[in-house]
Amino acid sequence: MTADLDEVTNICKPLGFANRRTQNLFKMTERFIASNWDNVRELPGVGEYCARSYEIFVEGVVGSEPPKDHALLQYFDWIKHHERKKREEAQEI
Repeated sequence: MTADLDEVTNICKPLGFANRRTQNLFKMTERFIASNWDNVRELPGVGEYCARSYEIFVEGVVGSEPPKDHALLQYFDWIKHHERKKREEAQEI
C-alpha cells in the first residue's frame, strides 16, 4: 500500500477518532485487497451502516429488514415501494 499514514490521518481528523479510523481503514484495505474475506462484515472497521450499504448498493440485496440509518431507510422504502408497484402492474396484465 502506498498511502501515507500521516496524510490519511489528517484527512480523517474532521470526522473524529482519526487515528482509529485510519488504522481500521488501512487494515480493511489490506484485507480487502488480499481477498481474504467472504462477507463484508468480516472486514476490520465495518459496522452496520457500511455493511448494509455494501449489501444494498454493491450486492443488490435490499432484504426484508429495514436499515436503522435514516438515509438507507429512505432508499429501502423507495425501492420497496417500486417493487410493490411492479408486482401490481404485472398482476394487471
